[in-house]
Amino acid sequence: MASRDPNVSRRTLVKATAGVAAVAAAGVAATAIWKKSGTAEKQITVADAGGAIVEALRVAFYEPFEKATGIKVVHVAHDSDPTAQLKVLVETNNPVWDVCMAMPSNIVAFPKPEAYFEDLQLTAKDTADLIPTAVAPPFWVGVSVFASVLAYRTDKFGGNGPQNWPDFWNVEKFPGRRGLFRDIDSVLEQALMADGVPPDQLYPLTDEKVERGFRALERIKPHINVWWSTGAQLTQILQSGEVDMAGTWASQAYAAIAGGAPCKLSWNQGTYSMDGWCIVKGTEKLDLARQFIRFTLDPKQQAIYSSHVLNGPTNKKAFDSLSAQRAAMLPSSPENLKGLVLEDYRYWGANKSRLSERYLAWILK
Repeated sequence: MASRDPNVSRRTLVKATAGVAAVAAAGVAATAIWKKSGTAEKQITVADAGGAIVEALRVAFYEPFEKATGIKVVHVAHDSDPTAQLKVLVETNNPVWDVCMAMPSNIVAFPKPEAYFEDLQLTAKDTADLIPTAVAPPFWVGVSVFASVLAYRTDKFGGNGPQNWPDFWNVEKFPGRRGLFRDIDSVLEQALMADGVPPDQLYPLTDEKVERGFRALERIKPHINVWWSTGAQLTQILQSGEVDMAGTWASQAYAAIAGGAPCKLSWNQGTYSMDGWCIVKGTEKLDLARQFIRFTLDPKQQAIYSSHVLNGPTNKKAFDSLSAQRAAMLPSSPENLKGLVLEDYRYWGANKSRLSERYLAWILK
C-alpha cells in the first residue's frame, strides 16, 4: 500500500493482532516511564509505513516538530495495510498509537469511521494551499503523493518508447519483456485504459468495467515476464534489464535510474493516491496529535520531505522551495499531476480484498 512500503508484505489479522499486542505492551511500559518522569504530555507515538520513507519523515517532520514544540515523536512501523491493527487498538481500548499514517481507502474501510478516528479539526486556513484531493475531512488529510505510471528502458527503445497503456499492450509495435504489479490496485485501471477507456471515465468501476479490465488483462498475460510484488524487486528488474517496460511506482523507477538504469517515465495515464494522517480514537494526546498534523502541512516541511524521498508534497507552496529538477520527478508537480487520475479510494476500500484474491488466482492459473 502503496502506505506503499515496498518491502512489507500483507499480513493476516492474526499476525496484526500479535503485532499490536507487542506494541501495546511496549506502549504500557513506556507510559509508566513517562508518568514517572513527568513528561507524558510531551511525547506522541506515530505509526508510519516504515521502510524507505522513515528517514524523510524524521528529518522533515519528527525532529523539526520536537525542536519547535518540545514534543518528542516516537515512531513505530505498521503493516502495509494498518486497518486490522487500528481495529484491534480501538476495540481493545488500547490506543498506544496517537497518529497513524494511512491511505484514504483505509479510513473508508470502516463502516463507522467516527468510532475509530478522531476529528482532525483542520480549518480552511490549515488546508487552503493543499491540492483539493488531499483534503478529506474530518478524519484524514494527505501529506505524501505517490503514483503508478509506465516506465521503459531507453537502451531498448531509445526516445520512442511506449507512452501510454495502449502502447504497453501493443506487443507488435513495442516488442520486449514486460512487468506488471502482482496486486490489482492500479493494474485494473491500466488494463481499462489499454482497452480504450479515457482516464476521466475510469470511475465508477462498475461490474461491467471490472470484467472488461480482466478481459484486457487476459490479452496481455502471455506477454508478462515478471509479476513484481515489492518495490525492491521492481527497482531490481528495471535496473538489471530483466524487463524492458513495466507498470511501476514512480519512486521505484527513479531509484533504478539513480542506480544507473537507462529508464524513462511516462506520466500519461498514470494513477495516484496518497498517504496521510489520521488520529486513533481514544488517544490521550489528542491536542498534541492535532498540533503535529498541522505542522506536517507546512510547505517548507513538506519540501524537506520531498527532497529526501520521491513522493510529492500535498501543499502546492512546497514547490516554491524545491528545484525545477526535483519538481519534475514528483507526482504532485503541476506538470505531472495533470496526467494522473486519483484512484477511487472509496471503491478500493470496499472491494480491494475480493478483487486482489481474484487477481492473484487468475495470475496463478
